[in-house]
Parts: sequence; C-alpha cells; structure tokens
Amino acid sequence: MKSMTCPISIEPADIEHGVRGRRDRCPIALAILHDVPGVTGVDVDGEEATCTIEGGRYAASMPEEGDRFILDFDRGLAVRPLTLTLEFKEY
Repeated sequence: MKSMTCPISIEPADIEHGVRGRRDRCPIALAILHDVPGVTGVDVDGEEATCTIEGGRYAASMPEEGDRFILDFDRGLAVRPLTLTLEFKEY
C-alpha cells in the first residue's frame, strides 16, 4: 500500500473561490488540487479527504483543525488561510 505525506496550504484565493457545501470545490479541495501532484479528482468532508492520484485512489483522515475549518466555512463564518499536513494512503 502506497502512502504520501502532503502539506496542504489553504490560501486566500482558495477561500475566495471555494464553494460552500461542495465537497469537491471547498477551499481544502482546491488546495489539494494545487498542492498534490497528479491529483485529478478530490472529495473532502469533515472526516477525510479522498482523491485520485495518477489513477490510484487515496484517502487521508482530516485533522481537527481541517474539520473545524470546513464547518466554519460552510456556515458562512470567516476563515483564515491554514496549512494542514495530510497523510494519504492508497486503498
């Protein structure tokens, strides 16, 4: 089983262009798309991020600060740029 550790930087542009309630277009999903090489699809919720990387399916548990970020963003509350470290494991 392959795994990779990836720092994910949620930037102001990700927050500006993120879509509330869209698991594939939230700021964390957008950050994964620009920070993880080879990603072609992503789905993020409060528990995990799943994505396709070079044809393989990977999942990473969402850290507590990522879960809180998603909840606040989806509720329309102000959020700030954030860096998360995600451990993606192939499944």
